[in-house]
Amino acid sequence: MAPSHEHQPELQAFIDRHYGRLVGLLRFQGAEPADAEDLAQEAMMRLVAGWDRVGLLDQPWAWLVKVALNLSRSRWRRLQTTLRLGHLVGGDTVHHDQAAIDALTLLDGLTERQRTAVVLRHYAGFSVRETAEVMGVAEGTVKSLCSAGLQTAQRHARADGDGPAPAATLMAPERLEGR
Repeated sequence: MAPSHEHQPELQAFIDRHYGRLVGLLRFQGAEPADAEDLAQEAMMRLVAGWDRVGLLDQPWAWLVKVALNLSRSRWRRLQTTLRLGHLVGGDTVHHDQAAIDALTLLDGLTERQRTAVVLRHYAGFSVRETAEVMGVAEGTVKSLCSAGLQTAQRHARADGDGPAPAATLMAPERLEGR
């Protein structure tokens, strides 16, 4: 169901404000640029369909992120199944800027849960409570996952010799917005 006409300006402002941020968040989660765009668009379509309900929530951005992360996980599972079955066809080579490569390299060594917690806290700017809500875990779990994830990223940065400082790299949302 489409949102009622009186909510159109509010919905459009929300989409304009959060679309690039959502694409960047999905890139930090490991999605290729085109996949991040596709996932963000699908999440936005679901937002539009449910705006009369979602727009009333305290945190519609948290709802949108949760939907996008669920879509990303579903896509990842389908890809893994396809890989196991041996039916994957090679894709195009994607070129990234150095800041994106640094951030993605740091996140690559983290578990999915650590990566999600770190991205939500340090890229998306969610509070511990909001991150716990989106992930469906306790606040203490978020703190633990972030701590372990940042420690792992720091070790990887040191092992590379000249790697970037993880927190500084991960707290720069403008680097990946709209990619």
